Amino acid sequence: MLMLIKFFQLRQSPVSFSRFLEKEKKDPIAALLRAHCSNRNEIKILAYCLMPTHFHLAVEGASLEIIAKYSSDVLNSYTKYFNRLHNRKGPLWQSRSKKVLCESNEQLLHLTRYIHLNPVTAYLVNKPEDWKWASYPEYMEEDVFLPICEFKNRLDLRSENYAFFVNSNIEYQRKLAEATSVNRVGSP
Repeated sequence: MLMLIKFFQLRQSPVSFSRFLEKEKKDPIAALLRAHCSNRNEIKILAYCLMPTHFHLAVEGASLEIIAKYSSDVLNSYTKYFNRLHNRKGPLWQSRSKKVLCESNEQLLHLTRYIHLNPVTAYLVNKPEDWKWASYPEYMEEDVFLPICEFKNRLDLRSENYAFFVNSNIEYQRKLAEATSVNRVGSP
């Protein structure tokens, strides 16, 4: 999924994703990073988190149409891959994707915190740095096998300040998630 997220940022993919993987069997990540050096799309990934049943992306794009096409390409390609891998047919995603427009950098900052705390809120891990399928390590300036995010020109962060900002909200986000799930279950 991470490779798909990166692959479909390319302005014009030379081949389909499956053909790209076949062609670049030895080191697809290096090939993907090389392709990104000269062939950028109008899509920037600002934050992400892959969860067992869903994922979150904070995306910046030149237009809503470009973002919609990007999302469609990623979702459809992953569905085809997953269905082939597991010898199944049909849709993989249960509901439509939800979109939220960030109108300020402060709102974006809070959105990234929500995204990075998602596995903690779901009690999958105790700390965001323990979840390897999110952009939190990039925000902490750690080495990652596939850098995806382009937030540094958009958000002015110091990793230690951002870590405090995220970790200080763990209990509040967990309580909020519990309250909203109780309301959803209990409502008619």
